[in-house]
Amino acid sequence: MLALASSISIPKHPSLLELSTRPWIYELGQKYGKEIKGLSGVPDAEISDIAKKGYNIVWLMGIWQLGPAGLELDRTDPGKRKEYDKVLPGWTIEDVIGSPYAIANYTINPVLGTMDDLRKFRLKLNKLGIALMVDLVPNHCATDSYMVTAHPEWFIRAIPSDKPPYDPNWYMPNGVAYGRDPYSDAWKDTAQYNMWDSSMRQQLTNFLKICADVADAARCDMAMLLLNEEIAQTWKVQLAGWNYTQPRTEFWSDAIKEVKKTYPKFFTMAECYRNKEQTLLNLGFDYVYDKDGLYNRLADGNLDNIRGYIKFKGDFTQWSHFTENHDEDRGIVHFQSVARCDAAAAISMTIPGMRFYFQGQTVGKQNLLKVHLRRSADEPVKKDVQQFYETLQRIVNHTVFHTGNFDSSIDVLDVINTSSQSNYNDNDKTAWRLVSYKWKLGKEKRLVVVNYSDGAGQGRIICPDAGENAGTGATTINVIDEISGDKYERNIKEMENTGLHVVLQPWQINNEHFKSKGSFRPLNVFTNPSEDKFIIAWSSEIIIFTTTKLEAYSFTKSNKPKPSSELLKNATSFDCKIKLNSDPAEVWPQIGVLINAATAKNLVVAVSNLPAYQKRSNNSPPSAISIIRYILVGDCIDPYMCIILGCYDPIDRTLLSSATWIAYPFEHIVSLSISLIAKIIPSPSCGSLLGG
Repeated sequence: MLALASSISIPKHPSLLELSTRPWIYELGQKYGKEIKGLSGVPDAEISDIAKKGYNIVWLMGIWQLGPAGLELDRTDPGKRKEYDKVLPGWTIEDVIGSPYAIANYTINPVLGTMDDLRKFRLKLNKLGIALMVDLVPNHCATDSYMVTAHPEWFIRAIPSDKPPYDPNWYMPNGVAYGRDPYSDAWKDTAQYNMWDSSMRQQLTNFLKICADVADAARCDMAMLLLNEEIAQTWKVQLAGWNYTQPRTEFWSDAIKEVKKTYPKFFTMAECYRNKEQTLLNLGFDYVYDKDGLYNRLADGNLDNIRGYIKFKGDFTQWSHFTENHDEDRGIVHFQSVARCDAAAAISMTIPGMRFYFQGQTVGKQNLLKVHLRRSADEPVKKDVQQFYETLQRIVNHTVFHTGNFDSSIDVLDVINTSSQSNYNDNDKTAWRLVSYKWKLGKEKRLVVVNYSDGAGQGRIICPDAGENAGTGATTINVIDEISGDKYERNIKEMENTGLHVVLQPWQINNEHFKSKGSFRPLNVFTNPSEDKFIIAWSSEIIIFTTTKLEAYSFTKSNKPKPSSELLKNATSFDCKIKLNSDPAEVWPQIGVLINAATAKNLVVAVSNLPAYQKRSNNSPPSAISIIRYILVGDCIDPYMCIILGCYDPIDRTLLSSATWIAYPFEHIVSLSISLIAKIIPSPSCGSLLGG
């Protein structure tokens, strides 16, 4: 048997990767085209890849032995089967693997190997500087655990005056209570621990010691449920019926102290809600979930609340920030678009504290992976999301984001009195859309700016220390955009006094090694009446689409026939005068309504011409919405298209009708970028549009 005490030290503000262990093993088997036999069969290349991405902790969720009763319930319960139908159409019995939170015993699930296999896996991680985290489920165990019959006093039981048969909604046939919290129904695959029983408290401490013996950390499930006040709220009647009184100390304080006597570097993370985070930190936890704080504020979207939380919360070092995990919806679904989810992740992963990622998050998965199942519904990797996280993780892996000083006092000011040559409205009051803060470590400085809103925003950020390392006599410094790699030269006095001018599109992120997006302009749409063309202007590039045959031209400095200002000089504002090959009376008014309603929003969608659509839809009468569904959802390769304004929902890939706009919150609607237009219109003539 291998035995080792933890000697690994994780950095401040570490990155954690949660792996749902059995689904991860199954996924690796699909990837390599062969059965992966437990942890010992995981290819070393996979572990190396985790290290290369900068993760400091791997949480193997769901490694402990389960009982057959819970698995049978998960496979037969009608409610659960309906849930599986929803998230994994075509699931099989073999796909149902049982809840990892109905633990029968703290020995490894035989499907994953032996305890020695677990220790060897930990050693591989440790050699690459990665700590291993495992689960402790302290509120309950499997209904068929040996403890239920061997030590009934370790469990909450119906009071002695109650006689069988017991209420099946709350109790097992033997009178032991099902696990639950004060606000939930019973979890009928679990039995509720009695944490006011001294021998049970010691037993759970021993389970925590098992975790410390084979791993470097434990994530403690629903940790707040073991607080004495929570126990009393839920089980006071039952405990009094068996003459139990409240202990004078809290379990967590006693257990953590005892474990750390033998394993001083072992650390713990508490899953917790209902504003119990600071209480658990005071009792000895090293990290706590930040759901009630940052996660919920990002989901709500109130920028004053988000900024206030970041500015005035205080020390975030022990708080674990995430945009998804196994208990929550996928981030893209929860935040309702890729763009908003990316922006939420950028904030979550660039403030102090633990940076918490979930399996599949960094490749854009949006199909739910339920803990009872070994797989989620198939979906392709989202290359744009993958690229975003590669960039984000490269940025936050820098030492400045781990040992630097964090400054949340940054104010983003409105832009006023800008140059007459500016491309922006001099008095644009949109600084409120931007969230900003900075990190500093010696000469290394990072300014983070995120537009966490559905509209374009700009502002100026005073940088009083911009020139402190510039050298004697220097008047300018280079500012580097760590997202794009672009470099800009900026005047030091202007940055220190007037401020760095930043312009960001909806949900856009800048991590500036002091960098301004000075040449980045909002999307503007024009039409030239004489040529019957629509012109979409984006930064220094002009894309032209005709209404009869798609043509795409990207003018750069080397081949631009005329300056963009001259090209657009005679352009008029967008109106409804569009010529289509076919103009059915019942369709055109709807399209006109869509165009008019979207003009103010600068939102773009591609629509196929009507004859091609009618031919492919068996000549059924088309509507504006059905045409748009056709081009967005279908495999259209037809080059005959026009470009109109519309509103695109990135979750279900449909266009929202004008009637829907009235009721649909605008903050749930995002702009369609030029790159997405290129993907939506897979015509050979635009395959290289803006680099594809």
